[in-house]
Amino acid sequence: MRKVLMLVSAILLVLAPLAAEIVLNSPNGGEPMTLGQHWMIAWAAPNVTQDVKIVLLKSDNSKFELIKANLKPGSSPYSWTIGQTVAGMAPPGSYKIRVATMDNVQQDVSAGVFSIAAGEPSLKLTSPNGGENWPNGLAKNITWKAKNWSGQVKLELWQNGERKGIIATGVASSPGSYSWKVGQLALTTAGIGAGFKVRVIREYMVGPHSPIPVTPLMDESDSAFSIGLQKPDSEAAKLMGIKVIAPVEGNEFEYGSFAINGQRSIKVPVRWTADNAGPFRFFLHEVGSKPETPIQPLKAPAAEGNQTYGAELVLSTKNTVPGRFYKIHVTSAGNGGYSGKFQLKYKLHEVTLEPAFYDKYYYSYKYYSDQEFTASKGLLKEFPSKPKNARVGFHNSYNTWPNGEWSYTGFLFRSRIVFDLSRFAKLKGSFKEAKLIVQQNEFHHNPGIDPADCLVSVYVLAEPWSGGGGDAFFAIPGNLIQQFPNGTPNNFDIPDWCKAWADGASPNYGLLFVGGMEKMNHDKLFHISYYQVFLKIQFQEE
Repeated sequence: MRKVLMLVSAILLVLAPLAAEIVLNSPNGGEPMTLGQHWMIAWAAPNVTQDVKIVLLKSDNSKFELIKANLKPGSSPYSWTIGQTVAGMAPPGSYKIRVATMDNVQQDVSAGVFSIAAGEPSLKLTSPNGGENWPNGLAKNITWKAKNWSGQVKLELWQNGERKGIIATGVASSPGSYSWKVGQLALTTAGIGAGFKVRVIREYMVGPHSPIPVTPLMDESDSAFSIGLQKPDSEAAKLMGIKVIAPVEGNEFEYGSFAINGQRSIKVPVRWTADNAGPFRFFLHEVGSKPETPIQPLKAPAAEGNQTYGAELVLSTKNTVPGRFYKIHVTSAGNGGYSGKFQLKYKLHEVTLEPAFYDKYYYSYKYYSDQEFTASKGLLKEFPSKPKNARVGFHNSYNTWPNGEWSYTGFLFRSRIVFDLSRFAKLKGSFKEAKLIVQQNEFHHNPGIDPADCLVSVYVLAEPWSGGGGDAFFAIPGNLIQQFPNGTPNNFDIPDWCKAWADGASPNYGLLFVGGMEKMNHDKLFHISYYQVFLKIQFQEE
């Protein structure tokens, strides 16, 4: 009876419910971030039942702005577009993160500040960008976009690869527009003709003794435009009679799952305004290439009112190359216009998976004076307060008796986790990222254990697992892929295994989590850990 009471007491100690709390794991201070990129905000919220919110704080812990509210306490990690709040983007600077229940009763804050830096500076010319016919001597706006920097730009005019002259210098980079009397240069005029391009160049900052170097930036028209004679208003309207309003600059289109004549295809919606009702012709223009390919729309162009028209064009891998940039050229009665530059690419699947299946196994071994008298193993019942957790660890109980004999009881815990990757089985492509995210929810141990000695091992199972191992409960039929100290979160990549599971090259028997220091000795030691496990995937179709 004495041995039974001690065993029950030890088990109740391990399984005793803990008070609700929130522990922020990341970011926790010192992390360098870049505005607009992504970061996984990770926390643990054992026994928390109320929804939580994520708040961006200033370095002095005062509130900057809310990032996200009404999240489930177990929904960690949260993919954050760095700097994004409900009110817009935060400026570069030093910040902290607070994760709290909606009533702020339970909360945790980054231990230190992390830094958000501005993104890489860029400069992009947007007009004239190719295909325009600007009347000589009329005022037209040269436009560009300058991101993540401020200063001055210089505008130059080029023709057929040779510089014709300077349009203007010392122009403010923002708001990104300069009114140009078409053809006018600093020392001369360009005259009428074709093959023109405008080039926008970031200028050096001038210091007291010498120029201060800055990141060199330059962009020019994607293709040539022309400078023509001024026309009467009616003729000018006819010359510029077609304006393509979609696709717009920066659009991206993904090859779909449907195919035409065995080719992966994309439906690209095109919209334009015109001062006549057609008929209209469509051409595909690859940026940087002169030839254009005629394209037939799926259906005849539809009038949308107010001299606006629309059609759907089908592009496929037969006449396009993934990753390249294109424009749509719409023509009618000698007039024409180009769409903004857009890119074609294969679909990128980004998803964070929860395990589709969990089970936990226990092993119980009892010894009496060096003689094993009972051993058992089986499926551990799920505890309602700890759903979907990987449980690992061990518990030892050792007793001595007045007659010099002794008894020992040991409990070991292992967990198997399986992710369902069937959605990728029929897709052609590759896993750009398959990161296993392991977050600790709880860690219990007595003072006799150094957590650094309790390495958690993760195995890819090579055969079906049913609490297996036979009589030798240490046996694990699988491949060790990672070890990390118990009581710490850990992330690691397994793209090759995900590919093998998705392709069917290797059966998906799952991952086995095993606690460290699985041994039986005469010490009354225990450590129990609970982990939540996710699989973050980026799958690029090809």
